[in-house]
Amino acid sequence: MKAAGASAALQSEDEVWREMRLHMEWNEGLSLCFLFAPDARATAAIRQWTSDAWAFKTAPLLEVEPQNAVDAATGILQQLQHQAVQFRTVRAPVWVQLTAIDDTTQSGWESARAELLSRLNEAREWLVKSFARPLVVCMPPAWRGKVATVAPDLWHIRSYSAQLAPANIDGAERPPGSQRNQRLQSVTQRQLALARPELDAARMRQANQPADPALQRELSMALGNWGDANTDMGHGSEALAAYRESLDICRQLRQALGDTPQVLDDIAVSQERLAQLNVIPKVDRVDAMQEALALRERLVAATKQSQYYVKRLQGARGLALRLNLGVSEAPPPAPAASTSDPATK
Repeated sequence: MKAAGASAALQSEDEVWREMRLHMEWNEGLSLCFLFAPDARATAAIRQWTSDAWAFKTAPLLEVEPQNAVDAATGILQQLQHQAVQFRTVRAPVWVQLTAIDDTTQSGWESARAELLSRLNEAREWLVKSFARPLVVCMPPAWRGKVATVAPDLWHIRSYSAQLAPANIDGAERPPGSQRNQRLQSVTQRQLALARPELDAARMRQANQPADPALQRELSMALGNWGDANTDMGHGSEALAAYRESLDICRQLRQALGDTPQVLDDIAVSQERLAQLNVIPKVDRVDAMQEALALRERLVAATKQSQYYVKRLQGARGLALRLNLGVSEAPPPAPAASTSDPATK
């Protein structure tokens, strides 16, 4: 696997996000990304962008940030194992924030990092074959030169690595107000430029094998990404066309594959996107939101209140409230009883 971003030069958060996102989205299995940063503030924006990008894709980003160095490595591994068992073939990403440093209140973070890397190095086959999803590991800059020594096999299979500047490297806080909005708009413009070739490539692959459900779904997801980028830029008509085409493909897959959880979830995502567009009449937005909620309630019931679908339903209910569409809601389901993770030793 070819590793990208190997230069030791400091990179901006915009540049890192643009490059890392491609690896996370396009790698079919494990996408191991290392970010070297002085603290959690330096990675906060990328962490949020990652969470936002996956909120309506596969599953929410799992964020792991240990508070205790003593059992940090074990706790992280348990979370990775649980994520793999819970979502199985769904490529739900994981973000591991391990940038804490030893101080007067707590020590042992250096040992925790070394232990985690060593154990992940031993479990590299499991990471590739069973975990098989995006994994972002954040560590202090000094570890950029240590990872290859402590975990040579793990470093070899990485997809991406980069070193970030401190959050306030120039002695000032990040630009507020309009300056920050301009920077975020610049990022969105670049995302729009990246989404177009992704969509074109998906169309070409699907056109060559029009009956392949996997390629149909890939095209539907690419259309969703294209619509999201246009939504962020305020291009309502372009977003509407993309979302509607994506929804049409989802409905075709429903006819071909039946009411599988993935198909129903994809339709719900498409309808949630349409419900947020102000360029369509309110009655259509209400209809879209109602179908999304009904599908999510059905998924919770059909999967015996899987925590993944419970969270998706809660998110949809929150969206309905924020949009203030007057959509009626059923009482929220009771949380599923927790069970021990069979993959955790």
